[in-house]
Amino acid sequence: MKKCLLLTIILFSCPIVFGDQIIGENEIIFNYFQSLIDDGHTNLNLLIEGNKAELLSANVFNVSKDLKKHNVNHTILNIAPVFEEFYNSINNITINYNNMIKYRDVKNSHDYIIFKTSLKNVHRNLMVLNDSLNKIDNIALTDKDGKVLKFDTSNVRSDINTMLKDTIKYSNKLNKIKPEGFVIYSDKNSVFINSNITIYGYVGNNIINNTIINKTLNKTANSITLYHNNISYNITLKNNSFSKTFLLNKLGNHIFYAKSSSKTSNILNITCLKIPTYIDVIYNNKEYVGNNANLKIKLYDYYGNELRDNIYIHYLNKHETVRAPTNLSIKSNLEKNITVNIIYNGNNIHNNSKKTITINFVRIPTYITANYNKDKIIGNLFDKNNNLLNNKIIYLVIDNKTYTSKTKNGIFEFNISNNSLGRCYIFFKGDYKYLPSKKLINDKNIMPLFSKTSNNGYILSFIILIILMVLISYRMKKHENMVNINAKSDDTIYNNIDIKIKNIYSEFEKYISNKKYVEGIIKAYCSFVNKLNIKKSLTPREICNRYNHIKGLKTITKIFEKVYYGNIKPEKEDIEKYDKFFKED
Repeated sequence: MKKCLLLTIILFSCPIVFGDQIIGENEIIFNYFQSLIDDGHTNLNLLIEGNKAELLSANVFNVSKDLKKHNVNHTILNIAPVFEEFYNSINNITINYNNMIKYRDVKNSHDYIIFKTSLKNVHRNLMVLNDSLNKIDNIALTDKDGKVLKFDTSNVRSDINTMLKDTIKYSNKLNKIKPEGFVIYSDKNSVFINSNITIYGYVGNNIINNTIINKTLNKTANSITLYHNNISYNITLKNNSFSKTFLLNKLGNHIFYAKSSSKTSNILNITCLKIPTYIDVIYNNKEYVGNNANLKIKLYDYYGNELRDNIYIHYLNKHETVRAPTNLSIKSNLEKNITVNIIYNGNNIHNNSKKTITINFVRIPTYITANYNKDKIIGNLFDKNNNLLNNKIIYLVIDNKTYTSKTKNGIFEFNISNNSLGRCYIFFKGDYKYLPSKKLINDKNIMPLFSKTSNNGYILSFIILIILMVLISYRMKKHENMVNINAKSDDTIYNNIDIKIKNIYSEFEKYISNKKYVEGIIKAYCSFVNKLNIKKSLTPREICNRYNHIKGLKTITKIFEKVYYGNIKPEKEDIEKYDKFFKED
């Protein structure tokens, strides 16, 4: 859940910089879903051209559902359901159209029934898709300047019109095909308990013509008997075809087959499974020693319905049986990791599930404040929440000699002789609950040098200022020389950077060859940055400025920003520029 919330914050809440332009929250949402629409168009276009297409993938719908579960309000919650309808219909069309492509030769009755069933499903989902576009057209977002952002659905609408014409054409062709044989078919091999399954069937004229009419059994040439686990159902044929939907409410294998008086169809074995479940835990994976780690535990089924059933929680030497949903508090007085196992054993319709989390209990940070006053050092020891810490031993080190004091109401005190020299430092060693801390201070023999009461204070300050100015001037001159050197020898400096880009190129090439262009751009750039061995906190633009002597870095950085932050697919030219940069000379 935390990862999902983090993803939402990154993608949809924070304004980001794209080039020199700041993009707001609504622009991010708009770009993301417009990209999804464009991906849908790409899929439909591939299918129209007779090529198989891959299913779309979008984690955003899981994110929005998690946000809704935890009462987090966001713009994305208002539009995600409509786009999920769009997303599901595109994928359903893709599945069924792929089947049509696979069995388009219609060599036998088996191919015929699969093609015909898939064709019906495509037509139905095209209607759903068209309805989702009508809803999308009514969505209006505004950018940071108040400009209305409208989604462009024109390409997908054009694809729908083309596909509808194709479905009519294919349907007319099917009506002219009358293959022989007797076959039943289902588009699912397994379903979850209490789900519906539809059995489709086709009976060739060679079977119908040989059917013996039996008035006693109410059997005609235009009817067959469909069996489900040996329970019979009389089915009337329509254009040589039939279908019947069954509710499967028993686990295990379900056997289907059909009979006419002269022939038996193939046998279908459909497995009925328990409904999957998952455990959701909201918690902080880091907690301080002595504090409670609070866990909120909920149990859900595959469809997102919250379940109320017994779960088993194991941690340390404790074993608890509680009913979900539940809250749990865990406390540790030592710095350690505590693993919590949460187990659901399932029931007669729900499958079992397990969740393992680890809570890292760490010591509480501390800090010291101290002031030197005449012959005394007086200070305080605080924890991270500014609470004064009592009865803690504090150490003072002067000239390799160590003195101790104990805090009283968070205050400690040291008496210092007039002969103390140089700097001294104070530290707290820490204990089972608190982290150590340290404070460096000056004694009275150093402090007067910069005091306004000292006759020489201003003179010394002026001298130091002059020295600093000379040093700064020298460093600036040196920097200018380095820039000149960099301008003359880009290639030499680049070759001296210990970056082996051969492995990056081979990794990049694999992604591109598999048409994973977005992943290829992002992975290659991140691998390159990792090999620079620089601070993780630097932004791509800061990296670009720091290493501006590397030829081509500015170009690949702009492409990365466009793809990663703008959610914009890389163009062919972008791929070629990446290829040129990472390809081994």
